[in-house]
Amino acid sequence: DYGYVVLGPLSNIGGKNEAKFQLFSKNVDICIKSVYLTDVPPTMVGKPKNVTANAVAYNQINVTWTASDNAASYDVYRAQSNDCASATYSKVTSVTAASFNDTGRTPNTKYCYYIVAVASDGTESSPSEKVTATTPLKPSTVSLTATPVDHKSINLNWTDTEGTAGTVYEIYRGKSATGPFEKIATQTGNTA
Repeated sequence: DYGYVVLGPLSNIGGKNEAKFQLFSKNVDICIKSVYLTDVPPTMVGKPKNVTANAVAYNQINVTWTASDNAASYDVYRAQSNDCASATYSKVTSVTAASFNDTGRTPNTKYCYYIVAVASDGTESSPSEKVTATTPLKPSTVSLTATPVDHKSINLNWTDTEGTAGTVYEIYRGKSATGPFEKIATQTGNTA
């Protein structure tokens, strides 16, 4: 007499999804027959939604999205382009969380992203919408000197090897090296 059936794990062999059924005896724990069923429908995995990209530093963009149903991991695709619609994308990583912190980016550069959800059997979702973020300029390194003029005045001079024409500088003043400081001026030149 037949006893019980055991369904083996779903696997992908030669591009076909396969499930294994085993029929066991009711009285003796012996497998009577094994049956393999191929072309089992693949797992349906939802497309990632609510994708956002935010530049949090001059060299880092954080990408987040809403987790997809049946997703085991997510493939992140990136392009460096001013035209995200026609850009050429490359897969940069695979993650299990619904977020990715993309470090080591180039300052003042536009990046485009989309996400693909992947099920445990390898089935991929359709691509998410494309999103973009632009990294800001790298903060300048300023060498500052302060020269007393009289009992009421101090001349400030600085050099900026990384700043570009039109760079805006904010000047802060405090009564001690540890502050507190208050902003007293904003200008584009390198003297005050």
